[in-house]
Amino acid sequence: MTNDSHGFAASSLAKVLLCNRIDVDDLPEHPIRWSFDTSAIGTLGDSLSQWNIENLLHESPTSSIRYQRDERTHVERVPRDIARASYEAGLPVVIDRLPAFRPICESIARELDIDSRDVTCGIFASDKGATAPLHFDQAFSIAFQIIGRKKWLLRKNDVAESPLVGWALGDKVNDEHRIFSGNPFPTEMPDDCTTEIASPGDALLIPSGYWHATEALERSVSFNIHIALPIPADVYLSFMRRVLCQKRVWRQGMSRRRIEKNMERLASEFESEAGRAMRSVIVGNRGQRDGQTSNDPRSPYRINPAATISVDHAESGACTVHVPSIHGTRRVELDLDPSLINACRRLRNNANDAVSAEYLFHSIPTVSLEDIGHLLCILARAGFLHHVE
Repeated sequence: MTNDSHGFAASSLAKVLLCNRIDVDDLPEHPIRWSFDTSAIGTLGDSLSQWNIENLLHESPTSSIRYQRDERTHVERVPRDIARASYEAGLPVVIDRLPAFRPICESIARELDIDSRDVTCGIFASDKGATAPLHFDQAFSIAFQIIGRKKWLLRKNDVAESPLVGWALGDKVNDEHRIFSGNPFPTEMPDDCTTEIASPGDALLIPSGYWHATEALERSVSFNIHIALPIPADVYLSFMRRVLCQKRVWRQGMSRRRIEKNMERLASEFESEAGRAMRSVIVGNRGQRDGQTSNDPRSPYRINPAATISVDHAESGACTVHVPSIHGTRRVELDLDPSLINACRRLRNNANDAVSAEYLFHSIPTVSLEDIGHLLCILARAGFLHHVE
């Protein structure tokens, strides 16, 4: 297949598999299942469509196996010969680094409107009788059964809802698990698990944190998608690190004793910086979302204190607005009339945080009031300004 045909096939496959069943902003709390057309999986390639372990392992120099040792679940990448021996010994083998998977992950991300870095996929191959112990994952997953039947034992997780990391029966409970759960973890399979039998053409969605265990009732092959969505705590803390580290006091090395001694002052400054940064993000998002503007030349706008505007090429009118975003800095490139460049410079150097078209017109009388009003509307939509009601 060419790259273009791979991309088209992946896009079609994503639509066939997902069947408009998933809204990442409204995920189900319990497993759901639906049917899909197994023939669509053939778009992964002729050698994969045969779905035997030899062909699957031939496609990838290494595969993943999962096993428990020393009260801990290990996921290890192994070469083909060890993967084959593990398969024959009753361990599921995951083939997850095929070139054909990248366009599929990207297409699934587009379908769900999420970042493709949050999506991984792989082929789970199990011989008859192979099992996976009771466990839960931080990601939510969808298993598309292609060959054979697989038994699933499922149960809602009352011990650790919305977990930060996964855990399997027999694993040691560590400090990371105790952050999100103060309850004792089970030592054996619960009696009240529900059973699902997945046959070829069945898709099963497992929510994040949901208990599940599997057993291959016969030779089994499934195509699995894992989606690990970012959590607000990680996104916010990453954002605040970028904000705080702009100041030397948050970058310089200190002994833990000194940090603890200055905790009250640092906490107060953190609260102030966090409030300022989040207000800037809200202003930028609001401008990008609805671009609140006014036709009244006297109507005031407030400058986003964390946003900047740079003149890239005065002769052509090229400017760039940099607006803080929770995921990083958002760049908005503008192609303005060169006559408006001086107005942009005046805004950039403005000592006050409030401006209006009338104010700028008196400062730069060579530009019409109408054009300046239009410029302020553009900058408000970019997130550099916020219209004051």
